[in-house]
This record gives sequence, structure tokens and C-alpha cells, in this order.
Amino acid sequence: MNDPIVDEVRHHRMEHTRAFGGDLNLIFEDLRRIQRVSGYEVVRRPPKLLTRPGQITGEPPGAPSSLISPGHRPGERSRPNP
Repeated sequence: MNDPIVDEVRHHRMEHTRAFGGDLNLIFEDLRRIQRVSGYEVVRRPPKLLTRPGQITGEPPGAPSSLISPGHRPGERSRPNP
């Protein structure tokens, strides 16, 4: 399945990569330069903090967790959060 927008983005990305010979450091520096001169405000969000080991604040409801939920009893199957 071809998407013309995805194809165009990939084409421009490949041109940009070729312009710097595939050197990721040069590509990154150029992207930072473009970002600086764009005039757009760059938003930097603080990192998501752990509320308990294995859970990240802002997890969508019902997201799988690497930990067993509080109140879990051995032998019970874990149920997704509502």
C-alpha cells in the first residue's frame, strides 16, 4: 500500500540524508539549525515521573503494566485496569 504523503516525506528525508553523506552528527546539527531559524517555540516537557516502580505517570487507562497491581493475590489472574 503506497501513501503519497509518506512517499514524499521519505523522499525528502532521503535527500537530506544524502546531502550529509549519511553522517548522523551532521544531519542532527542541520536539523537543530533548521529548528533554531524556524522561529517556532520549541516545547520541552519534563520527563514523566514514576509513581511506583514500573508505572509511568500518564499511562493510558488499561495500559499493560510490568508489575502486578496492588492487592493482587497469588494464584489470581491479573485483570486490566478499568
